[in-house]
Amino acid sequence: MNWQKLDKYRPLILVAVIVIATGVVFVAKSTVHSVQKHTVNGTLDLSDVAFVDLKNGDACEGSGGYDDIVDGAQVKVVDGNGSTLALSELRGGTADGNGSCKFTFEIANIKKSAFYTFTVSHRGGLDFSAKDLATADYKVDFTLGQ
Repeated sequence: MNWQKLDKYRPLILVAVIVIATGVVFVAKSTVHSVQKHTVNGTLDLSDVAFVDLKNGDACEGSGGYDDIVDGAQVKVVDGNGSTLALSELRGGTADGNGSCKFTFEIANIKKSAFYTFTVSHRGGLDFSAKDLATADYKVDFTLGQ
C-alpha cells in the first residue's frame, strides 16, 4: 500500500475518526443516563356502612376512622431504601352502590427500582418487587374497611 497517497487524505480521516468517536461517546452517555420510568395506575376501595345507602355514582369520602381517605389524599411510592420515587393523590370518591367508595390514582414517571412500597395517606404500604409490579401490569389496588 502506498502511504504517501493517503497523506493528502489525513485531515479528512482525522475528522471522520473524531466524528465517529464523538457519536459513540454520545450514544454511550445517552444509554447510561437514560432511566426507565413507569406509570402506575391504582384504585382504593373503601368499604364502610356509611356508603350503604349511596347510589352508584354518588360522591363519597371517608369519615370517622377513615377521614383521611378523601379526594386529594397523598399517594406515595418509595424504593427499597425508603427514598421517595414519586407522589400523586387520590381522585374522585365515587360510590359503587354496594357499600364501597372507590378512588383512583395515577403515579407517573416512577424510576425503575428493584422494590416499591405504595402508601395512601398514613396507611400501611403495599410492597411489590419490580417483577411483581410488571406482572400486575403496573396496577396497584388498595382495599380498606369492613
